[in-house]
Amino acid sequence: MQSHSEKKTASDDFNGLVHSFDMMPNGSGAGVKELASLSLNIQSKKFYLDVKENLSGRFLKVAEINVSGIKNKVILDMLCSRLLLDHLVSFAEFYVALGPQPPLYASSAGGFGMSRPLKSASFKRPQAYDRVYHLDLAENEKGVFLKLSCANQSGARTKQAVVFPAQGIVEFRDKLKQLLDEWYTEEVQVDLPQPRKLAFENRLLFMDVSFNPRSSDYLLKMSEVSKQPSATCRRQTIQIPRNLWREVRDTLDDLMMETSVLSDEPPLEEKQQAVEPSAPAESDVTAV
Repeated sequence: MQSHSEKKTASDDFNGLVHSFDMMPNGSGAGVKELASLSLNIQSKKFYLDVKENLSGRFLKVAEINVSGIKNKVILDMLCSRLLLDHLVSFAEFYVALGPQPPLYASSAGGFGMSRPLKSASFKRPQAYDRVYHLDLAENEKGVFLKLSCANQSGARTKQAVVFPAQGIVEFRDKLKQLLDEWYTEEVQVDLPQPRKLAFENRLLFMDVSFNPRSSDYLLKMSEVSKQPSATCRRQTIQIPRNLWREVRDTLDDLMMETSVLSDEPPLEEKQQAVEPSAPAESDVTAV
């Protein structure tokens, strides 16, 4: 949990915005500006690295299109893109130094469904509840490959994942560096309240306050995720600007009052007064 004295970056709302972008039809978010795009052709796959920008800032989309036209993608904010580059440098060096590996043998079921892990790493934004990214270098009967995927904090992997043949790791690293050299900027550091986490049923509700330097305003990001690690994670996220917080609070108070009447429950104020200990009467105080 982040303390009040710790700093949280100005684009910590970015992952939530990325999720909102993902849930739009065809991934085409309103107000998204294309800044730069580079492509890679590796074996039978084509990959795109796109730098885009919306109201909350810049982000990177890594997309994979296979021979069947199926498109997979992973979206990262610019800080996580920089962390990805740092790991790719290490993975590229490891792969170049990797010698011949012993052959993989067919499984007892008669197939080659297994893979051999070679190197793994994980990364995420510091002091954030947001998604965790994973890099896995492994080998199967088709060869060595690098998988980039993401998961929520409960461990549930999302549908976002791309798989690179290992021969393309160096080119992937170089293209990403080229984009970040041009478009990456250091984030503004501001003091923000601690993030909040609420649990209900089999779900988690995250509430994070962030600062948008483009609008010079604070945002409240509310995200709902499943606590089940095996569940397919599809994060639902909304963002509320600070100028609406008071109105949202008042609306919730009104709804609490209305539903209390409908359910014959005492209003929230009466409940709080009922549980508060009353001050002892003067005659009940024992003199010392």
